[in-house]
Order: sequence, then C-alpha cells, then structure tokens
Amino acid sequence: MAEGGVTFREILKSKVSIYNSIVVLGACDTDLVPPITTALDEHLSLNTAFLIKGAREVIGTLWKVRAGEMENFILNLNNSSKKLKIATIIQILQKKGANIWRQKKNPKILYDIMCFKTVGSVSYTH
Repeated sequence: MAEGGVTFREILKSKVSIYNSIVVLGACDTDLVPPITTALDEHLSLNTAFLIKGAREVIGTLWKVRAGEMENFILNLNNSSKKLKIATIIQILQKKGANIWRQKKNPKILYDIMCFKTVGSVSYTH
C-alpha cells in the first residue's frame, strides 16, 4: 500500500495468508465503498476483502483520520492490559473524544471521535 494503494480485487488475488489475523488499515477512508455504476446489496470495501481472505477482524476508518489518531489507537490496543475486545477499545476512545467534544463545543472534534469501525469477530479479545 505504500506505493499508492491497493484494490479490493488485488487483495482477493493476493497469495499472502492472513487467516485468523487482525488487520488494521491506518490510512484515511479505508472502510468507504467506492462509487459504483450498478446497484449492489453488499458492502464491498477493503475491510470486506480482508474478511473474505480469512482475517478474523478488520479495523478501518470511515473518513480522514487526524494526525496521531491511528498511532493513539494502536498504542491503546497494544497497551490494553485488561484484554478488552477491540470494539470495546474503540468505544472507550470514542467516549473520551465525546467528552472532549462536549467540553469544547467544537463541531470539528466530532469527526475525530467516530472515525474507526471494526468488522469481523466480536467475541475475540487480544
């Protein structure tokens, strides 16, 4: 991905084994679905492609991530001594951000707190 990105199809064709792994997509907008010309009833984002390839869980972003937010998320994920579910860690970070938003009354902060989305196994703890 360092050379300009990867597509849904490239992930599916890849020979790399990611079975039972956790995939963290740290770039902006990684869980968005690209525009299509025909109607689909599926959510075909990069997250979906990694799940099809066998990933246990995929964490993506819904929009542009503020500098440092992905690093903060990964640090919280790695430092969680309580072995929390990844979705719980995301929820904790979002609640912290919501409290800051309530205190500062700045609508721009709202977009910083809801940018992460996890799909896949909800019962897994790391």
